[in-house]
Amino acid sequence: MLLLVNNLMDIQKYEAGQYTLQKRQFEFNSFIKEIQRSFESVASSRQITFSLNNFLPYPWYVCYDEKEIEKVLFNLLSNAFKFTAPQGSIVLNIQVLSLENCRNSADIPDSVRAGLKEQTYLFMQVFDTGIGFTKEEENKIFDPFYQSHEDMHQEISGTGIGLNLTQSIITQHQGYIWAKSIQGKESRFFILLPNSETQPTENQTQENPANDKTE
Repeated sequence: MLLLVNNLMDIQKYEAGQYTLQKRQFEFNSFIKEIQRSFESVASSRQITFSLNNFLPYPWYVCYDEKEIEKVLFNLLSNAFKFTAPQGSIVLNIQVLSLENCRNSADIPDSVRAGLKEQTYLFMQVFDTGIGFTKEEENKIFDPFYQSHEDMHQEISGTGIGLNLTQSIITQHQGYIWAKSIQGKESRFFILLPNSETQPTENQTQENPANDKTE
């Protein structure tokens, strides 16, 4: 109930234009590794393979509202775990795309490409082998209080506002979020965030140990 109330208050602030992002620079590889660790016990208990494919250089600094981006990833991963059966898999992909790569990517819709202006973008994908959703639902899942399914593990009751809040947070960051699915087979959620921070020079950048696939 407390989570529901807090999420509702957040949504109201975003809709009213009253929420000010608390942006700060932070190292994204460490951040995403902590997100992965937070879901390892859930993956183990539900017998789901959870993998992180992180292709960012190390270190890689971003300037976002860290707590809000954390909410985004927790919402997307929580949904993935809710709708993925035992022996299924969930993958979190992280990479940086140039503007040219964004414009040539088949994963990025034309409507998104049309608004791209930054030279580099942080591209995140949450993929699961869950129950998926229909094409009709694809146009509704970001609507407030819309719930297509209940938690198939009967452990987490949804509020129907997580994805709506997620969309608000990404939009406030001048980013984009969209989803694709094959019903009964898989779901994919995509996030594209502008990445305009100055990065370390080439001789300061090390190979990211997270570049290897981790489960």
